[in-house]
Amino acid sequence: MIRASRSAPCRRSPSRRRLILRSAAVRLLPLLVLAVALLQRPWPCRASAPEHAAAGYTEPAIEASLDRSPAAFGTRITLTLHYRLPAGASLPTPLRISGLEGLSECSRRVEADRITLIFLVDHLDTWQTGPLRLEYEDADGTVQTLSAPPVSAEVLSVLGDKPEEAQPRPIADIIPGRAAWVKALPWAAGALALTALVAGLVWWLGKRRYRDIAADVLPPPHIRALTDLQALDASGLYESGAVKAFYFRFSEVVRRYMEDIRGFPAAEMTTEEIARQPLSTLDRDLLPLLRQADLAKFAGHRPTPAAKEAALESVRGYIHQTSPAPEAAP
Repeated sequence: MIRASRSAPCRRSPSRRRLILRSAAVRLLPLLVLAVALLQRPWPCRASAPEHAAAGYTEPAIEASLDRSPAAFGTRITLTLHYRLPAGASLPTPLRISGLEGLSECSRRVEADRITLIFLVDHLDTWQTGPLRLEYEDADGTVQTLSAPPVSAEVLSVLGDKPEEAQPRPIADIIPGRAAWVKALPWAAGALALTALVAGLVWWLGKRRYRDIAADVLPPPHIRALTDLQALDASGLYESGAVKAFYFRFSEVVRRYMEDIRGFPAAEMTTEEIARQPLSTLDRDLLPLLRQADLAKFAGHRPTPAAKEAALESVRGYIHQTSPAPEAAP
């Protein structure tokens, strides 16, 4: 009996454990269902990030910063605009940035994620931009705007930390400068004058030497003129009808002889220019012959054979009268 009473509780203990487990399972079942439901639910924060990354989406933004503050007056300051554009967006050309009105821009450089602008600090007290706006075009071609607040920098005075104690000097007049070529102008003028003097001397010596050689080699002017007249008379130009050619050569012989003995360029002058020269009476007697030759050369006038012979004889007489006297035999 005693054994029977002890063994009965032992047989009931498994059932009691089952009841306890079953009760615990019933209590935990709602929690398990809730946990499974929460695990199967998509979380927006964790799921949207991969989707945005897969779609290449970037939230547009812009941030402005200066390289230093304060900045000294008259120096340069750098403004950097860091920007982010959505996928497919681009900056227009030319770049459109507002808020920089009234500032002295020196240069700008556009990169993939930033725009670097360099300005001259020419404002007193404070150098400051306006509200910054950067325009861009999205993937659809629509113009959008990125905005950033103004940036500023304190401007240091050129008078130092205590401008009230500074004693600036008055502005002096601008000293006029002289160009380098102005300084060299007197030397250039002197060199040019020296060159002209040397050239003139060489020309004069050459001309004098030519005259000396010509006097030694060439026959005297009167001999050459008489020889040319004889050759012209024997050429038969007048008799063959070439009256104009005859009088061209006749006028040339007379003018060249007059140039040789009188010293003025008669061969290059017109008859009227020769008439205005200081001529002797013998020289002026030749002017009617030269005018007659001009009529034959340019007006088609045909002098008679007698007039032609008279002109030849008059020139021969003029040459004999103006030629130097023959030297007396020793």
